[in-house]
Formats: sequence, structure tokens, C-alpha cells
Amino acid sequence: MILRTIWGIACVFAVLLAAANHPQPLFPWSVTEGNLSLYSDEVFPALDGEEVLLSVRDKLRNSPLYSDEERFSAFVCNSRWRRVLFLGSDRGGGVSNYPVSQHVFLSGADIQGNRLISPSGMPDLLGRALDHFIAHEIAHVLTGKTAGALALYFHPDWIIEGYAEYVGWGAAFELEEGMLAFLQDDPRMSTPPQAPYLRYCLLVAYLLEEKGWSVEELLATDLTQADVEAMLRADAEGQY
Repeated sequence: MILRTIWGIACVFAVLLAAANHPQPLFPWSVTEGNLSLYSDEVFPALDGEEVLLSVRDKLRNSPLYSDEERFSAFVCNSRWRRVLFLGSDRGGGVSNYPVSQHVFLSGADIQGNRLISPSGMPDLLGRALDHFIAHEIAHVLTGKTAGALALYFHPDWIIEGYAEYVGWGAAFELEEGMLAFLQDDPRMSTPPQAPYLRYCLLVAYLLEEKGWSVEELLATDLTQADVEAMLRADAEGQY
């Protein structure tokens, strides 16, 4: 009985591992642009998919951790069972499964409109587009490859999520605007409360752009979120 249970668990694990590494058969529609591929379980216009991937590449190229020589694939899970299988639940916008593979998975999407569709159907609170979420999840893979897979789980959220957001926003993120919003306690800087992504992004942008840190220095820092916020506040109050 015990052996059969262990064998059953091993079989389930093997199936899940195979699905995570080779999900393509479950996503019949796809488009590839250079080293990036976009798959979906629903049909979408190829040209729109290519436009999304071009935008994703533009964002990724702002990261020194990225190379056009590496291949990445994003999979859009419109059906509930695919979200449960690949995202681990029917909630959340996206997930990377590094180090299992370099694939990333997103909840439903309107690819033609470059819009992520959350399981709740509600629009993103911060106005982030589909290309943002894809670049964000690939940035997690890049971080894991640089700092080690354990960093994705044990580094503080302000670093891991902050850097992924920084890559996701690309040129659209304005450091000066973010610092002013921080000083003025803009509600967006605390949205959502459990993971204030704009705040995290601001702290990372501040260290990289204002302080001239490298990404490697960011990933190796022992500073806490409170430490960096105190530094930023002192500098921002001096400038504004």
C-alpha cells in the first residue's frame, strides 16, 4: 500500500514536471518573434502577438541580465484548469517556474488589446499591460539565473518584485514622478497593500538610477526596505 502510494505520487510529480517543461501541446495557438514565443489556449491574431513580443523585448533589453541569445516562452492560460495546473491556483496574474524551465505562465489575456485578464475579470489596479506582465515574469527568470533560484524565494519582495516591476515598466516608469508620489503618500504607492508594486519599483529605480548601483549590487544588498525608504525620503525631500 505504501509503495503504491509512493509510486502514485511519483507518477503525478513526473506528469506535472513534464507539463511544466513541455506545455506546448496544451496551447495550440502561438507566434514567435526572434527568441520570444507567445502561446495561448485561445486563437489570437498573429500580428498582435508579434507586437506584444516586440514590446516585451524592448523592455527586457533594458536589463543587463538579458540576452537575445536565450529563448523564452510565455503561455496564456484562459481556461480555469490550465490556470490551476500552471499557475498553481485560479488567482494571480502570472508566474515563472524557474528553475524547472524558463517558461512563464499568465492568466487569461486579450492579446489583441495587449491586456491581461485576471481570473476575477477586473482590470489591473495599476494599469499594467500584458507585455508588462510577460516581461515581469521573465525578469524573475533572469534574476534566478543570476542570483540563484533560492533568491526568488528568500530575497525580500522589495528586491525580487521591485526589479521585475522595474523591467516590466521599462521606459514608462519615471523616477522623479515616483519620488514625488512617494513623498505625497500617493495611494498607488500602497496598492495593493500586501504587495505595493509601484513602491518596490521606485526603491529599485532609486538605487539603480539615482545611486548608480549595478543589478548585482542590488541583488546582494543587506539593506532593508525601511533602510532604502529612509535614504530615498532624505534625498527626495532635499530635491523637492
